[in-house]
Amino acid sequence: MKDIFRTYSYKLKRILFKFNFILIIILSSFAGDNPKLCEEIIKQSCKALEPYNYDSAESTIIKYKGVEQKLSDIEVTLYFGERYRFVFNTENAPNGIKIEVFDKKSKSSNRQLLFSSEEFKNNKKILYFEPTKSRTMYINYTIPAVTSSDSLKTGCVAFALGYEIKKLF
Repeated sequence: MKDIFRTYSYKLKRILFKFNFILIIILSSFAGDNPKLCEEIIKQSCKALEPYNYDSAESTIIKYKGVEQKLSDIEVTLYFGERYRFVFNTENAPNGIKIEVFDKKSKSSNRQLLFSSEEFKNNKKILYFEPTKSRTMYINYTIPAVTSSDSLKTGCVAFALGYEIKKLF
C-alpha cells in the first residue's frame, strides 16, 4: 500500500512541477514590460510642464505588432477656472505614432479634433498642447504597424498634465 502511495505521490509531484514550470514560462513572457522604460520620460514630461503646476502623469506601454493599433478614449477631465498644459513625450515610442485629442468620445458622430501630433512635422519628441476651453477631452494613440523583426520590442508614451489657476481680476 505504501508503494502505491509513493508512486502516486511521485507522479503528482512531477505533474505539479511541470505545471509550475510552464506557468512560470508563460508569466515571464509578460514580464518584458520594463517599468523603468517610462520613468525617465515621465520625469522629463513633468519638467516640461513649467510654469504650470503638476496635476498628473501617466505612461502607456506600447507593444509593437504587425498591424496598426489604436488606443482610444483615454479620458482627461479639465475643470473651469484653470488653464491646462498637456505634455506628450514620445522619446521611447515607435516612430510614426500619432497622438490626437478630441472633444468627444470616438463613438460620437460630431466630435472635433483639438490637437494632432501630425502638426509637428519635424519629429519633435516632446509635444505641447494648451486647450482653450475646460471640458472633458479624449486622447487617442495610433501605433503604426511594424515589421516582424521589431515585433518583440516595446515602447512607451508619457503624458503629463499641468494646471495654472486663471486670474479672475
